[in-house]
Amino acid sequence: MVDTLSYKINYILVAIVSLIALYTDYRYGKIYNWLNFSVLLIGIIMAMYQHHILSSIAGIVIGFVIMFPFFASGGMGAGDIKFAMATGALVGGRFLLLAFMGAGILILLYALVKKMGIGRLVLKGLKDLIQVIWAWVKNAFVSLKISAITHNVFIPMNEMEKDGENRRKNTFNKIRYGVFLGFSNIVISVYLIIEQGGFK
Repeated sequence: MVDTLSYKINYILVAIVSLIALYTDYRYGKIYNWLNFSVLLIGIIMAMYQHHILSSIAGIVIGFVIMFPFFASGGMGAGDIKFAMATGALVGGRFLLLAFMGAGILILLYALVKKMGIGRLVLKGLKDLIQVIWAWVKNAFVSLKISAITHNVFIPMNEMEKDGENRRKNTFNKIRYGVFLGFSNIVISVYLIIEQGGFK
């Protein structure tokens, strides 16, 4: 039997991946394929090890079925679907359904805040927070002396900024669902880790 620590690793991975996806979707309007497909593959491999392959497959299917209508209608990008499927592969359909509900609530709150005229202030605070966290993550990579690897793996910043600017112009009316789903994933992952007793 696989111990609970193994499942907590899944939650940690989801939180880390969601943080990256949240940042890139907010900043550049895109969740990159290298991230989505890597997580999808890792999720399937870990599900096989944990003997929960059916749950992983169910998560992939649920992510596609729920997100595809929004994509087909032009409401969101393909990266959002892949991100949802990757999340489902790693933590299963039940987690993903909770994350969808959480993201839906966040979207409603965002719409309410924006309507009240304080949306820019909230978004600025969120942007500053994300930039601080992202800077910490990049510094952590440097401290581990793998900056040379990340330089080749991550798209150069000037290209990302240029690409993000173009996508912001072309996808102005699309929902940045990756931001809301990513934040929901992080909150649920942290809650489940704490609820299961942390890492005692």
